[in-house]
Amino acid sequence: MRSFELPQHDARLKAAACLTPERVLERCRDTLVDIDADERQQWTQCHGLEAIYQPGRAVCAAFVLLADPSMAPDRYWAEGRIIYLRAPVREPVSRRGRVVQIGGQRFELYRFPNDRRLTGLRHTTARDSTAALWHQCAGHDAPTPNNLQRYLIKYVPERKYVARIRCRDEAAPNRRLRNGVAIRLCRGGAAETLAQRHAHAHRNAETRKLPIKFPTVLACDARRDLLAVTWIKGRSILEILPDDLDSAIWPRCAEALDAFHHLDLPQLPRVTLDTLVQSVGRMSGDLATCLPSLTREFSTLASRISETLEAYPPADPVTLHNDWHFDQLRLQSRRSVILDLERISCGDPMIDIANFTVQLRMLGVRDDYDLSPEAAATYARACLHAHGSPHVGEAARRFRAYAAISALTLAWGMLRHLRPGWRRLAQQALKEADFWFERHTATLPAT
Repeated sequence: MRSFELPQHDARLKAAACLTPERVLERCRDTLVDIDADERQQWTQCHGLEAIYQPGRAVCAAFVLLADPSMAPDRYWAEGRIIYLRAPVREPVSRRGRVVQIGGQRFELYRFPNDRRLTGLRHTTARDSTAALWHQCAGHDAPTPNNLQRYLIKYVPERKYVARIRCRDEAAPNRRLRNGVAIRLCRGGAAETLAQRHAHAHRNAETRKLPIKFPTVLACDARRDLLAVTWIKGRSILEILPDDLDSAIWPRCAEALDAFHHLDLPQLPRVTLDTLVQSVGRMSGDLATCLPSLTREFSTLASRISETLEAYPPADPVTLHNDWHFDQLRLQSRRSVILDLERISCGDPMIDIANFTVQLRMLGVRDDYDLSPEAAATYARACLHAHGSPHVGEAARRFRAYAAISALTLAWGMLRHLRPGWRRLAQQALKEADFWFERHTATLPAT
């Protein structure tokens, strides 16, 4: 059962020792009286799904309540009871959730999907609704409602979710799964914008015969911020690499990113020097709030990044993925599938290259991946070589600043989502930033 490692140093928030799965389970049994008493008593397990921490403001954490302790995580969506708890800094004044006490801390408790932006979610992902959508797009190849299965892929409290709907083919002897549909909630009314980006990117890639493809939009409900796209199969980089350290996939990764950078998409937001500096200031400030012993180090890093970027301004802008890492790419036999266009923008192409490289190197120090620092560094060197070693030459200093930003962004994201080991990874991110700023040779060391 996952408990969330909350910051201890934010005096305005005292929820650090409260959100244990055991306490949440006990409170839900007593509080959710509108649910049948027999069902409540059958809950034997409580698992933490996701959390969002906003320094100085609130913690929102999602949990699933289970009657069957052996249930696989991908079945939580269809079978479990999902709730989320919000602990604001100020006394909670809730007009939708109920206020409960857990371990002496007051929380707002919501039954999923009580959030107004999630209204209609279960109807949208119901078997009949999904089968009708699938039939509209696929004709006679659409599955029947009885063959559909729902899986929760990701749920971030009050922000977004991704649910996968897939079909088990009863007629096939081996009962293999067909391709599915991914339905997601897009925060802040972004569903229509994201749907347009998918459509523009798809048409652009097809018209220009680029070696990349994108999930196709099946449906968009702008009123409820819901977007449905095809679930495209393909192998992730980490599924391939453990068997082939010298894999030829790195040229394919570079080819895919280069093709993406040459997409011609309208009305993209611009990543400027000012936006980068503001982002660095916000992230370093949040990390320093939660790790006060490292305040000087984060402040120094932020100043160093800002000074470097001001001395070496961004290159001519291209279409930027702006969240480019090893899990945003799926490799098929002939083409590469690029996922998650939520942060797509216009900016310096080396931002994407630096982020991909640093994310690979940091795999070696992350607890959630079983990869040695030596192997991670090998992948990073191969990646840079495939891109033509952009960390050398005239643009080296700008690239190093972007690499430092990527390390800082990873640490901030781990903190914000309260990933296990976020404190240690924040310290590693400082070392990673120093590594890039201090190196002056053309050859990337092994560690």
